[in-house]
Amino acid sequence: VDEFENERRRTDCIKLMSDLENQFVRLKEHLFRDKSSQVSKKLEEVKNGTAKEYIEPLSRLEGNLKIKLQIAEVKFELQKKNLLNKCDGEKQAANQNYECEKKNLYSNLQQELENKIHQLKQDHHNTDINQCKA
Repeated sequence: VDEFENERRRTDCIKLMSDLENQFVRLKEHLFRDKSSQVSKKLEEVKNGTAKEYIEPLSRLEGNLKIKLQIAEVKFELQKKNLLNKCDGEKQAANQNYECEKKNLYSNLQQELENKIHQLKQDHHNTDINQCKA
């Protein structure tokens, strides 16, 4: 009886273990299909742009991008104004330098002419004096 009983129990245990293994395999396959389906669904949502966990961060990123673009535009305009002001300043400085040099040249020319006129008058006066003495 013991040997027959042991064999029967062993057979029952093997059958039970085989049933458990089959259930485990089916459960594992079912879980795999469910997970695969979830991943496929999530991938489709991501591709369509409807995945909720990405919409809010994407919205924040787009908001940040918009702000950064506005800042870059303002910065560009300020840099452009700065360069235009520098250019205008350099033009004004060059024009002032030109006018100053022009006045100096005119003044020097006038002074040289006045000196020559004075020298000619002196020479003429000296000539008149020399002619009177002679």
